[in-house]
Amino acid sequence: MYREFWKPIRTHPNGLFANGLFAGEPAGGSWISKQIRGICLSLVVHNRACSVDVGFYKEDKAKRRDKAVAQLFPAAKYPQELHESEKCAIVRFPVLDKGIKDREHWPEIREKLTKLGADIHKRIKDSDV
Repeated sequence: MYREFWKPIRTHPNGLFANGLFAGEPAGGSWISKQIRGICLSLVVHNRACSVDVGFYKEDKAKRRDKAVAQLFPAAKYPQELHESEKCAIVRFPVLDKGIKDREHWPEIREKLTKLGADIHKRIKDSDV
């Protein structure tokens, strides 16, 4: 089911979804990622929810994440959740309370995921984070 969900994002000939930005293979089925300057940007779809996750790695991961959040993603415009593990610090941007089980909403999910993902990618790319 996940392969079917991601196929239009990965293969659309006109770059309908974020101009082909997320054209890679899905990792683990439920997400597709894009690396930018050591930051992992992932579009994630679960059973009944989806989000854009931005992961920071290396020893200064939490500091880099917090700098990015403070500079680029004001909470009023970008609702977010912060998570941290031994390996990475993540900022999660919830998109919809709809996911892979909500098949009739797949077009809306794809559109909103890729739109927010492209916006976040551009903000990171154009910054010094």
